[in-house]
Formats: sequence, structure tokens, C-alpha cells
Amino acid sequence: MATSEVTYSFNTSINRSVQIGDTLYYADAESTNNPVDTVSSYDAIKKAGTITAVNRTSGGGTIVIDQDVVVALPSDGSFIFFSKEASANNSHMLGYFAEIKFENDSKQSIELFNIATDVFESSK
Repeated sequence: MATSEVTYSFNTSINRSVQIGDTLYYADAESTNNPVDTVSSYDAIKKAGTITAVNRTSGGGTIVIDQDVVVALPSDGSFIFFSKEASANNSHMLGYFAEIKFENDSKQSIELFNIATDVFESSK
């Protein structure tokens, strides 16, 4: 897959969550019956490429990506958005198990109101 460096310029502020390694997508803006819809179908979404640099300025900024040469550039007014790698920016705990022991050192009885945990499948 041949890529070329492409710079996207913005005259509005760039989302603060955008960072190097994220994937940039775009879709041509379309007229739909629903005024909050920007894209009428998933087929209209194009993967532009991986972000290699983000330069924010007070009036907007630029995002530089490695774009596949066979992917057309978006037209003016296209809806541009990004996604993060699923394994990146992950806030889950790491490890295979946890062991917790609750003890009441008080001579008075107490009530435990709530306990919460975060469980997810990390491998198969």
C-alpha cells in the first residue's frame, strides 16, 4: 500500500482528543431527511489514513496523515472525524485476577453500602 503525506487544514479548533496514531476518516456531507444526520450511509465513509502530526493554533490548525494514494481527497465541506486504536488509551485494570479482603476492626457493627468492580475479557 503506497501512501503519501497529506495535510488537512482547519479554520476551527481541532478536537483536543486527536493525537498521533489515531485514524482519520471522512465522508462527503449529504442532504438527508433528518437534520442531525451528516452521512446517510456507512458506505459513504472513507478511511483517510493514520495521523502522524497534529498542529493546533488559536484559529484552527493542521493534521498530517499518511494517506493511501488510491483514496481520493475529501471535498470542501466533508465531514471529517477520527477514531482511536482499540488497544490504546485503555483505562481498564491490567492483570489476570484480583483478591480483596474486607475486615471490620471496629467493635461496632457497620454496613457496607456498595462495592463496584470492572470486569472484561482480555484474552481467549
